[in-house]
Amino acid sequence: SVQAELTKYFANRSQRESYHPCVTWYEEGGFFCRPLSTKGSGDVVAYSKANSYLVCPADVTEILEGEQATVILRDDYYLT
Repeated sequence: SVQAELTKYFANRSQRESYHPCVTWYEEGGFFCRPLSTKGSGDVVAYSKANSYLVCPADVTEILEGEQATVILRDDYYLT
């Protein structure tokens, strides 16, 4: 996992820890991530486009653009 700056607002609508698909990249000495829009946990298209997952703790209801967050990189991240 890495710390990445969000480039788009994210709202945690569940009341539990969530792992949301996102696209993460490394630029100018730091990681950045953009949460992907989904239709829920069964949205296989959104999950197939993701190279990482945004970790949102249960007690966090939103992460603002520009804030740092924990991101888990998928194995295929390194292939992009």
